[in-house]
Amino acid sequence: MFNDPPNASELLLTVREYIEHLLPDLERQDKYHGLCCTYLLDVVMRELEEPPNIGDHSNNALKALFNNEDELSETEFMSSLCASIRRGDQDGNLDQLLILLTSHVSKKVRVSNPDYLDAKDYL
Repeated sequence: MFNDPPNASELLLTVREYIEHLLPDLERQDKYHGLCCTYLLDVVMRELEEPPNIGDHSNNALKALFNNEDELSETEFMSSLCASIRRGDQDGNLDQLLILLTSHVSKKVRVSNPDYLDAKDYL
């Protein structure tokens, strides 16, 4: 069932606008906290705009590359992958691995801070 307007994104945008309105009158620590709040609200709004499970495709592609049948969390899998790369186990897969990891990180940065990406990074 859908809620009546405003939706969550619109509510967050309104809160962000209120904080932006207050920022010029704030000093030092309060201004810093206000800027942090607007940044965090932006991240949440971008998360709401992204399709659910955005990382699933890249995670599944990475797991398939390494025949990972285990039900590891993303953190556990990435830790295992990093150890494998450090050992040199993935030297034969570096080209494919670079493409998959670039896409994986690009999707995460698109939510956390898209200003860090160039147009070419939107894979």
